[in-house]
Amino acid sequence: DIYVDAFKGLPDNVAGVRVVAEVFSASGQRVGLTGAGGATLLRATAPASARAQAPALGLRVEVREARMDPTATLVLRAAVIDARTGEAAVLGKVAVPLFFTPDEAAAAAAA
Repeated sequence: DIYVDAFKGLPDNVAGVRVVAEVFSASGQRVGLTGAGGATLLRATAPASARAQAPALGLRVEVREARMDPTATLVLRAAVIDARTGEAAVLGKVAVPLFFTPDEAAAAAAA
């Protein structure tokens, strides 16, 4: 399952935040998720009433694929609106492989 509950410690100039989640294969193709109705792009936007420095998002997707590409990688991107300029910007992004080989898991645990 994929959960993005909230952001913590956002910069003071952030007026709004959205998280975008996508799953890609090693070939660069988007992977559809049945838990999201087959969608390949998932978004969650914090409500306007959310706390500015720690907005709740509540993005949750169940991944229940019968078969899934073993090279699948989850890419999360945080997009924000700059309160001073009103412009959209990418605050950050991360790519996380969904599967590890036993050697990779051991190396990650040792780090």
